[in-house]
Amino acid sequence: MRGWYPAALVVAVAVLSASCDGAAPAAPFGLESITLPEGSDQVSAVLGDLPTTLRGFEANEAEGEGPRLIRTYGSDEGLAIVAVDWSAGGGDFVSQTAGELLPRFVESGEVDVAESDLEGDLLWFTGENHELNEQGEVLRTFWTMWWGAPTSGWVFAVNAPSEEDGIALVEAFVVAASSAG
Repeated sequence: MRGWYPAALVVAVAVLSASCDGAAPAAPFGLESITLPEGSDQVSAVLGDLPTTLRGFEANEAEGEGPRLIRTYGSDEGLAIVAVDWSAGGGDFVSQTAGELLPRFVESGEVDVAESDLEGDLLWFTGENHELNEQGEVLRTFWTMWWGAPTSGWVFAVNAPSEEDGIALVEAFVVAASSAG
């Protein structure tokens, strides 16, 4: 019986070493398996192919056109996916790619980042975002995930009342993008 302790310790150290080798985490929720849509028509088609009901929330019609498209679920529960082409210009982030925007946004501290990979073929982060009142007090906390291809202007973001709801919406996006591509 004594012999298995050293073997178990060696296996545990090997697993821990492999998980701490400095490699960035793989893109979660199936995002690594798809090609992200490009252009307003492709993005609009993917958002239009999202399910009509998701985790008990009814889908609203997709909103927006051109470089800013939104699909929400429910009335005011905060379940939404937003797609913005930042290379189209406008606002504080004129003519930027996901590779320029996402690292700056993470560094801004506006989101409490839980996990991220800001290098590679797909950039992404997850965390918590807060809705604040005029006094700066937190009214609601949302789970959020942002992602995009480094050289693309298109950035996708999900806000959800819970992590489970957000993951379900990201996974639905993956299914819709897989069907479109």
